[in-house]
Amino acid sequence: MQCPACNHEAPQAEFGDPLKCPSCGAFYAKALAAKQKAAAALEVAPAADVVKQARQIKGASVPVAAQPVVVVDIQMRFWSMVVFMVKWVFASIPAFIIVAVICAVVWGITLGLLGGASNSLVSSSLPPTSDRVAAEPAAVPVISPISATIRDKGFLSRTDGHDQDQMAFGLTFRNNTGREVNAFDGTAVFTDVLGNEVFRAAVVVDGYFPVDGEINRGFTVRYNKFMSDHVRFNDMDQSRLSVDFRPKKALFKGGEIQEF
Repeated sequence: MQCPACNHEAPQAEFGDPLKCPSCGAFYAKALAAKQKAAAALEVAPAADVVKQARQIKGASVPVAAQPVVVVDIQMRFWSMVVFMVKWVFASIPAFIIVAVICAVVWGITLGLLGGASNSLVSSSLPPTSDRVAAEPAAVPVISPISATIRDKGFLSRTDGHDQDQMAFGLTFRNNTGREVNAFDGTAVFTDVLGNEVFRAAVVVDGYFPVDGEINRGFTVRYNKFMSDHVRFNDMDQSRLSVDFRPKKALFKGGEIQEF
């Protein structure tokens, strides 16, 4: 039997009862318990040391190497800066011009392609010339039942002894109705050489009008200088005027009235 305290070995009979080391006098049970407790403490201590070291490492700050800092101080006067900016702008102008030219060329090409495509679509939609319908013949002009031409044109002024200023014009009428007419009325529309209306006047003619015959009648209209059509008609030469007579009603021989 071995003593846990001093490691003395001797027969158990020498230890006696209770067990007590004959060499050091330590009780076997107490010495064994103390030895086991010490062994347990030795096993726990390394683990505790490891945790402590880990905590120390975690809490420690890692030193960072210092980085050099370079500070550049640029001092430039105001006018020097203005001159620099102006030079920069003038230096950039060629680049801007080149970009503008490129954009214009691209835009022109794009429009040309789109225009060509649209023209091709329009051309393809039209049938061949041989398949198109032939143009209709020109319409035959319609002869008015009663036509008119300008015979003369003038102006009656108060300075010449007339009661008031008046525009005067004479018309020659032709009967195209194929029947004898006793009276008719309508509107005389005067136009210039381009067909633009200059003046119009309502006229009434009373008197026998033979078939295919002509009669002359004169008319007067009170002149108003504040009306633009009066001024245009009065100022325009007779050679530059033509008349389109538009009949409204005609009284034929026998009493029949016809509206046009």
